[in-house]
Amino acid sequence: AANATFENTYNGGNLTISKTVTGTAGDRDRAFTFIVKLTPENGNKLLEEYNFIGSSIDGVESLDEGTIKLNENGELVFKLKHGQSITILGILAGTGYTVIESDNDKYKVTKEGHTGTIKGNENIQVTYINHLDKEIKTGDTNNMDVWIMMSSVSLLGWLYITYKTRKTKND
Repeated sequence: AANATFENTYNGGNLTISKTVTGTAGDRDRAFTFIVKLTPENGNKLLEEYNFIGSSIDGVESLDEGTIKLNENGELVFKLKHGQSITILGILAGTGYTVIESDNDKYKVTKEGHTGTIKGNENIQVTYINHLDKEIKTGDTNNMDVWIMMSSVSLLGWLYITYKTRKTKND
């Protein structure tokens, strides 16, 4: 009798999402909400939860290690601040992904790698850069009605003085 040996291997990859905030009005203390939508390949099942590792640039508090669970919509939802990153571990190779940042309406957003397919034994990098500068006001922003009224009063005053001066000369 022949013996059969089976070896189950899990071919997974990692997804790292990094956040940067730039500009004179960029809020580096604000936590931005991220949503990762995973689409399994060929009817494969997604795990219900994934391990993650947090990291950050110098001087910024890092996320702790832990697990993140799929929500009722089959999405992973988390928050990142400037300089923070999260690496979601062990996503099955062939799984499609889309990373969305949901609350950045005032910012000019540059994103790279935000959609694609997980490859086995690879770490895919996704970067989101939000830029916001203070609005620089140029020119006079005062109410034009005030300027029109002041000009009218000045013109009337000049006309009155001119009239009185001429009337005095003619008398």
